[in-house]
This record gives sequence, C-alpha cells and structure tokens, in this order.
Amino acid sequence: MKGGGEQSYMIFDPPLLYFPAEAQAGSVFVRSSDYASYHNNTPYGGGTMDIYVRLDGVEDVNVSAGDFPECLRFYLQITQEQDGEDEVQVDESRVYLAEGVGMVKFATTETVFDVRGSVIERGYREAELISYDAPGGGGSSSGCFIDSLVGNLLHHHNHGKGLEMIGQMRSP
Repeated sequence: MKGGGEQSYMIFDPPLLYFPAEAQAGSVFVRSSDYASYHNNTPYGGGTMDIYVRLDGVEDVNVSAGDFPECLRFYLQITQEQDGEDEVQVDESRVYLAEGVGMVKFATTETVFDVRGSVIERGYREAELISYDAPGGGGSSSGCFIDSLVGNLLHHHNHGKGLEMIGQMRSP
C-alpha cells in the first residue's frame, strides 16, 4: 500500500447509498445492509447497519473552502450492530451537501449502548471542506476534509447519483 499506512473499510451487501440524487424537504429514506469489516485487507468482523436519512431543507454554509449557498441539510441516524457484540452504536449527524461539490460540512454525535440501553461511550466529531477540485463540466467532484476528532483527512467522491461514502480516513 502506498505510504505504508493502515487501511480499514467495510463492504456492504447490498451497497448503501446514503443520499439520493433527488429529494424534497421532509423526504425520508430508510436503508439497511449487512457489512463485512476489513483492516489491511484482512476480515475482522461484520454486522448490520441501518440508515435513516431525512432532508431537512437548505442552508448557506461557510467553511474553509469558501461560501456555499443553499446547501442541502440532511439529518442521519445510523445504527450499527456488530456480530457477536453486546453493544450497538448509534450515530446522529447533520450533513451539508453543496450542488456540484458534494459534502462540505458534517457534525456527528456517536453513542455506544449496551444491551440494556445504557450509554457506554459518547463522542462528537465534526469536519468541514478545506479544499476541493471540481472538474469542468463533469458530474463528479472530490474534496479534502479536516476531521476534528482525530485530525485525519477524509476523502469523498460524488458520482452524480447521490453521495456515496466510499472514501477513506487516513492520517496526514
């Protein structure tokens, strides 16, 4: 692997599309998928992920990469259950998508519950677009985010059919 870094990722079956290409304020999308987790291409677990997505409206967003008018503002709730574990992780997020760019900002509260519903762990993370390169006239873009929780870079791609979270987290 380039740079000798470590890589973790998940493969979903069926694939998960987080954000639809077309939606109206108040639209709700619910998806579910099984997943397999990998670290450095070695399988290490799996489970089920349920996603609830609601388009709340539009909002002007200012981030390091610039001003983005009328961004779509989504609320997400992602519930992840890992096979063989007695815990459930629930992430609640606000995500902002700019036309022609993709994700420009997000904020997430991550909560891990035990089988009785008691909170085991809670965390918060946010990220914003710091730069991007949109090809002229194309239907895709790529960007670079700073993730405040771990100081990592988050890469994403938008392929014109909704934003698919296929990027990876890596240390700078």
